[in-house]
Amino acid sequence: MRFDIDAVGLVTASTLWLASYAFLVRLWAGSMMWWGARVGLVAALRVFAAANIARYIPGGIWQYASMAAMSTSSGLSVAAVASAAVFQQIVLASTGLVLALAFAPVTRLGASWHLPLPVLLAVLVAGLATLVFLLPPLARRAEAWLARRRQMTMTLPRLRRQDVASYVVLSGVGWIGYATAFVLFTHAVLDPVPLDPLVLGASFVLSYVVGILAVFAPGGLIVREAALVALLAPALGGEHALALAIASRLWLVLIDAMLSLFVLIRPSPSVDSRLP
Repeated sequence: MRFDIDAVGLVTASTLWLASYAFLVRLWAGSMMWWGARVGLVAALRVFAAANIARYIPGGIWQYASMAAMSTSSGLSVAAVASAAVFQQIVLASTGLVLALAFAPVTRLGASWHLPLPVLLAVLVAGLATLVFLLPPLARRAEAWLARRRQMTMTLPRLRRQDVASYVVLSGVGWIGYATAFVLFTHAVLDPVPLDPLVLGASFVLSYVVGILAVFAPGGLIVREAALVALLAPALGGEHALALAIASRLWLVLIDAMLSLFVLIRPSPSVDSRLP
């Protein structure tokens, strides 16, 4: 097993990651209609590009501060943008956790469970269905918690269950895109890869969710890599797992930087702040 970069595979993985990222940003932009705003994809990408870079600055407030600044320049309601972003983070973390736990038996976390794939899929469906019912009250608790701490003003409109269900399922699609991109990246830099793609994807999603939940770490830095190494080291060896974790972080930071540079240098598009 050695590191050997496959340029075509690397481009394919990067393209899929960007497509999944744009898909989730578009999902967020669509949810802005719940707050009475219409946002185009380019404007939404500008908001998230700035926030993505700022999340690496210690102190989570900078991510939302940059998002607020970019929202103002794009003619969007800061409260609506921040509320939709917090709601998406809650959904992504919850959906990613359900996906990771549903497929945990194929990772080191649950290697001894030996559950067949149909059972795993049943657990996944049950977990997503539970999320659909729990997310609205969870989001309202987050709304109240943020209001008490006075970190930001979050407003959450009344959501229909079908809207939440659609949002949860589409968030899961975004996670699958991210996981697949990581699998392609691994095969592009490591040869051979002694791991099933499902193991790689599930381990990546689980480590990514751990990074999201570690709010004290800017961008989940170090925490995500430590979790990924812990999950992959038994199969890849400690050195290869650490090298892969670091390489994947540098890969994603480079993608963030290039996307931010491309989006932020473009003229700011006009935005309809209210629906007709």
